[in-house]
Amino acid sequence: YLEHLRAEGLSVTEIVMTDRSETGLLEARDRTLDAMARGDDVIYQATFVEDGWSGQADFLRRVERPDNPSSLGPWGYEPEDTKLALSAKDIYRK
Repeated sequence: YLEHLRAEGLSVTEIVMTDRSETGLLEARDRTLDAMARGDDVIYQATFVEDGWSGQADFLRRVERPDNPSSLGPWGYEPEDTKLALSAKDIYRK
């Protein structure tokens, strides 16, 4: 999917986390926020940290919002989740 987005001509920013330490998470979060502020088309592995919680979105995709601007400008982002498994797993099956 990542290569598909690039083939479409979208600018893709990859957020690479060097480690899962607090410093690593905060650096990845800052790179995510910078990419969002620039208005990058797609952000891969966007990282968020808030009040002791952290998480990653597989992809954030820019959406135009000219009639309802966000704090970023006339755009916002929507998460896109990708599943890498070839089939669904029943975690309750014994």
